[in-house]
Amino acid sequence: MTKNGRLLIHHGSRLIHFGSRLIHFGERLIHFEERLIHFEERLIHFKERLIHFEEKLIHFEERLIHFKERLIHFEEKLIHNAARLIQNGALLIQNGALLIK
Repeated sequence: MTKNGRLLIHHGSRLIHFGSRLIHFGERLIHFEERLIHFEERLIHFKERLIHFEEKLIHFEERLIHFKERLIHFEEKLIHNAARLIQNGALLIQNGALLIK
């Protein structure tokens, strides 16, 4: 075998080795891309759940505001009724005083 023949064989085997390394690297890139796609799918699912949670939170806040409004109305009625009770108590005292005379 000539020197050029051995050199061609050597460089050919190096190219084959380099090609196999490139194939291996490509396989690893494909695997990484698959994992990235899976991660993106999970991220989309998480965002959807977050949006759903935010919608539920908004609905809860709306219900809380409505409850606070009803509570304020109830407090106003309670104050009004307490004032009427005080007024009625005062009238009872006056009537009692008139009966005593």
